[in-house]
Amino acid sequence: MAHHALVFVVEQVAAVPLLDAAVVRTEIERAVGRVRQGGFVVEAEIDARLDGLDAITRLTLLRLVQESLTNVMKHADRGVPVRIVVARTAGDVRLGVRSGGVTGPAVSGHGLVGMRERAAMAGGRLEAGAHGPQWVVDAVLPAQTPSPSPAEPQQSGPPMPGVARPRGGAQ
Repeated sequence: MAHHALVFVVEQVAAVPLLDAAVVRTEIERAVGRVRQGGFVVEAEIDARLDGLDAITRLTLLRLVQESLTNVMKHADRGVPVRIVVARTAGDVRLGVRSGGVTGPAVSGHGLVGMRERAAMAGGRLEAGAHGPQWVVDAVLPAQTPSPSPAEPQQSGPPMPGVARPRGGAQ
């Protein structure tokens, strides 16, 4: 998990300056377009109000959309319409993706694990799975990524021999 966290942070830092709200909207529209070019009918409701989201949330949203739609192209029935909704509320942004034609047992792969981890690291949550004949992805991300509380010091790994860690009080 620590390695995934480091990769996540490096990706975030490397991509943040390039992802203003307009770029995120454009990239989401491009992802939807690729699914349509792949032979799917896509019903898309993409909220244009992404400006108030912080950079980490914008990037996380984009990555979740891209991964969700990639999974649609790999696993969904092209004969069943796909629905994607990106909706902004006062304190968060919500992503919903519905695709059809789920047959057989659902498989949870590394992509879904990574999507859940990415959402959690941004302070949100993601649920994905089969619901009747549909595959459903629902994510909620905060508009502002929560920062660690100063009362909860972050540990960077196992303690070094002979070095005591602070216990949260003044030194």
